[in-house]
Amino acid sequence: ASSESETPAVRTGAFRNSINFVVKGYNRMEFGSGENTAKQYARVLELGSKKMKARKPLQRANENNQDTIKDIASKVLTKLNNYY
Repeated sequence: ASSESETPAVRTGAFRNSINFVVKGYNRMEFGSGENTAKQYARVLELGSKKMKARKPLQRANENNQDTIKDIASKVLTKLNNYY
């Protein structure tokens, strides 16, 4: 179990397995995508429900890793520019 300020505890791996992404067009990426119940599971953990407060694991991970994310994105874009 986990409190609202913690990342969900790994018991079954369902949350981890529900995290995915879909690239939409040239400049949009949608995280947390999945099939039916998996998508809903990630959504409930991120946003909460009537019975559970939001855990926001994706938001916190994003906030805690901004520098790393920017660095990786910059390197990927540089490689793409050099390729084309």
